[in-house]
Amino acid sequence: MEEQSVPVMVDDRKDIGEFLMTRVAYFYVEAVEPSPDIPIDHRNLGISVLPLEFSGVLHKPIDAKEYFETPAQIEELFRTVERHTTLYVDSDNIWVPNKLFDKKPERGDVYRVPVDVFIKLYALCRDDATLDAGISRFSGKHNLIQFSEIETIVFAKWINGILEDVKAAYPKNDLLKLTWRE
Repeated sequence: MEEQSVPVMVDDRKDIGEFLMTRVAYFYVEAVEPSPDIPIDHRNLGISVLPLEFSGVLHKPIDAKEYFETPAQIEELFRTVERHTTLYVDSDNIWVPNKLFDKKPERGDVYRVPVDVFIKLYALCRDDATLDAGISRFSGKHNLIQFSEIETIVFAKWINGILEDVKAAYPKNDLLKLTWRE
């Protein structure tokens, strides 16, 4: 079985002085309100729980594949999550030391981050530790984050599909378009 990993999309790479970091985005599911119908397997806890706040990173398609191979898999995952009226999909970002990428990251590239590394990067961006102290967790580490060529293509197609849908839905009636006054 392959190691679990999280797909992240490069937003911006910085090489400013000693700040050698790249901002990447990821998708997560979150609950709008406390709800007993959020699907959590509480049997492993040994106690009954009512989820008050719920957030989870989306990391693979629902068809048991480890990677996204088609834009339809992304759409299906989002639709499945949002069928639950108390859940929605959103995106967030984390900063990654540039040395952790296996090749120079470019905007729009998709990489796979091992879950254990993702958790450390998430903590780096969320806790009160100084940046230097957080980055020291990765001293001597390189190339931990692997480029995903297929997912880079798939997510680009998915995004382009969304843009085409928006363009097609844009009002064609000139009376509905915004006007410009001088």
